Amino acid sequence: MNDTVRDILGLLEHGRAELQVAAAQVLGELRPKDPVVCRALSAAVSRSLVLGRYATEALAKLGTTDALDAVVRCLWEHDGLADHVQHLLGELGTAAHPALARGFEEAPVERKGRVLAVLGRNLTADSLAVVVKALRLPLLAADAARVLDAGADQIQPADRRSSARC
Repeated sequence: MNDTVRDILGLLEHGRAELQVAAAQVLGELRPKDPVVCRALSAAVSRSLVLGRYATEALAKLGTTDALDAVVRCLWEHDGLADHVQHLLGELGTAAHPALARGFEEAPVERKGRVLAVLGRNLTADSLAVVVKALRLPLLAADAARVLDAGADQIQPADRRSSARC
């Protein structure tokens, strides 16, 4: 990690509120892949809703596995950010699907619907496996069926064969 990123992390962790927001924005633009940056942004999410919004955006821009996993966890760990995070993950599209699939397994049952809603925007072989799991959960079966119904035209023939094996 270079000195500039280290200084920006210092502002993120110890600066005034407006400097913390600016630091999160700059880190999102710089996209440093250092795990320390991901951990610092993840910790910043819970400090305030305003900072959390910018920290989740920065994490989404980083795009690493750990960063996307942290963004997905916000769907159930930070209610005030959940709608914003759903939008961010929806914008990422299929790039977020692996993290969403992992998050579906980790999320509390009552929060899995948020993960399912994002996955349902772009049905792929990866997302279909999660939808099939959701069909088996009484609390989510109706939502999963709606996702499949709404996205039936998105399913490619190869995807249809792979989902039949699930």
